[in-house]
Amino acid sequence: MFIGGSALGASATGANGLTRADVSVMGSPNGGGSSATILNSASATTTFTATATMDVMFALGYDAFVKAFVNPALGSDAVASAGINWTLTVTSSNDATFVPLFWTPSELNVGFTSTDVSENQQYASAGNLFSLVRTITAGKSYNLTITQSSNALAQEVPEPASLALVGLGLLGFGALRRRRQA
Repeated sequence: MFIGGSALGASATGANGLTRADVSVMGSPNGGGSSATILNSASATTTFTATATMDVMFALGYDAFVKAFVNPALGSDAVASAGINWTLTVTSSNDATFVPLFWTPSELNVGFTSTDVSENQQYASAGNLFSLVRTITAGKSYNLTITQSSNALAQEVPEPASLALVGLGLLGFGALRRRRQA
């Protein structure tokens, strides 16, 4: 899964970002199960002073993909989860009339979990988004923060029968050790 895009105008004058998280579990070679987790996050913050009073809007071109898939061929309980998040925040410490902007487009804030094949999900979306308009004032300072993340988890949990065999094996080792001590 990945989230990527360009914000603040064309790539020559704007900012570009990409986060990606891919995990998979191909089957556990033992009765203990296996898992993999990736949590990626990128954040950029800048402070600027407006040179003129104007209305501003932020434009975002994006291409997002998320998939949570559990393979029924593994024959065991498994969990797969995936999610993406993207936010843009603009605040001001010295402009009392400025209305802060907290922009979290639903197209880039998606996540789900799958525990069996009937819950497998995929999300793909690409396009352009535009924030609400805000007025910035000449001579005032503003803080702009963009944060994006991609998160993925895959975990295979052994079947109850496998756990029972492991438990019996541990009991056998305990009995053998006790017998040797006697």
